[in-house]
Amino acid sequence: MTSVGNVNAVPVVDLRASSGQLRRSLRAAAHEVGFFYLTNHGVPEALVSRVLEAARRLFELPEADKSAVAMVRSPHFRGYTRLGGELTRGEVDWREQIDIGPERAPIGGPGKPDYLWLQGPNQWPATLPELPGIIGEWDATLSSVARSLLRHWAASLGSPPDVFDSAFAEAPATIEAQLRAALSGYFSAIDADQRGARITLLEVLGVSTTVDKAYAAQFERFAGSVEALAGDSFSASRLPKPQLDVIAQGIFGAITQIATQWLLDHRRRPRAQLIDATYVLVLAVLGQLPHAR
Repeated sequence: MTSVGNVNAVPVVDLRASSGQLRRSLRAAAHEVGFFYLTNHGVPEALVSRVLEAARRLFELPEADKSAVAMVRSPHFRGYTRLGGELTRGEVDWREQIDIGPERAPIGGPGKPDYLWLQGPNQWPATLPELPGIIGEWDATLSSVARSLLRHWAASLGSPPDVFDSAFAEAPATIEAQLRAALSGYFSAIDADQRGARITLLEVLGVSTTVDKAYAAQFERFAGSVEALAGDSFSASRLPKPQLDVIAQGIFGAITQIATQWLLDHRRRPRAQLIDATYVLVLAVLGQLPHAR
């Protein structure tokens, strides 16, 4: 085994490499080093930027707004902790933070193990209504990446790719939950910044060749995130990769077309109704993908 002290570069694992290459590099990185960079994971840069910007807006809120969702108000250890309010090994840890977890119904109570109190709803600041949608989309996207990585990890260890699936069977991070969260985040973002959405969806194309190329590249990145979100529906399909890429682009194209029409119609249709209809449409497409036997 390689000594970590002799490692002078962090290993790189490419999630879009062929299954064999991906699993070999994953096994080597995990066994020989213990950590790695993950590339081509399909997480859109735009989503990363939105999460970081939302975090900045959160911590810039007035202290009263943040204290309204203080962790001491939650039996599930969710919520805000002020600067200097956290202890690590008995010493003040000078950080400001908010603890967020999966949105699940509480299951703790008298006579039950204490750890069950950790499951429950989050606390969200009322003055930042877009935050749950952004975090929901982030959680859904990263959960999809994690599940895909876990299946490859299992295979790299000589086990069936689905060997860990049952351990997460009761978790809400199914493709349906992820898809609904992602759609909610997407349409919430359009609702929150209608001017920016109108420019992006309606006015930017044709301005210049450079802009058109940037738009096309961004479209491909978003389509890649659709593929990551679809998870096993794509990875278990027997269709060749180029066809799956086209299908992912078609799904995202349909979503943007629905969003464009919504803007042109002055958002008359309720957002929840739009999300429900788009959700059914995407699931219908994914359900028709032929799977390998």
